Amino acid sequence: MRLAADDSRSVRSWQTIGNPRRAIVALQGGEDNAMNPRPLLHVEGAAVLIVSLLSYHWSQGSWLQFALLFLLPDLSMIGYVANIRVGAITYNAVHTYVGPLVLAGYAFGSNRAAIVSLSLIWIAHIGLDRMLGFGLKYPTRFNDTHLNPDRHTLSIGN
Repeated sequence: MRLAADDSRSVRSWQTIGNPRRAIVALQGGEDNAMNPRPLLHVEGAAVLIVSLLSYHWSQGSWLQFALLFLLPDLSMIGYVANIRVGAITYNAVHTYVGPLVLAGYAFGSNRAAIVSLSLIWIAHIGLDRMLGFGLKYPTRFNDTHLNPDRHTLSIGN
């Protein structure tokens, strides 16, 4: 039975069980790439998601509203109907933290709690995307993102 390229990574992940050194090396991206920032970006996304969920709970936002609006930023993928470049531009414009942070700043400045809730939903969405490995898009193809493992391959010492 032959393993596909992606299957070898899962086999390696099973080999890390019970071996702390192997687990750390795997988390860092392998022997050849001990300083891979990709796992840190996933953890950062998880932290943003958790903090935004806790903040949303603290602000007593409606969880029905949260559920209804959580996937709204993904409508930006409609730009891919035009072409890859337009799709990447629209997706990235909605999937950076700049928009929701500006919205939150406006909401705090104008004392509008409802708008704070919207910005927290938006931030939570971006955090989940980062945690799952969906990054900002390059205008080459849909799966080419800043979290793409191929973009984080670096041979140290060569």
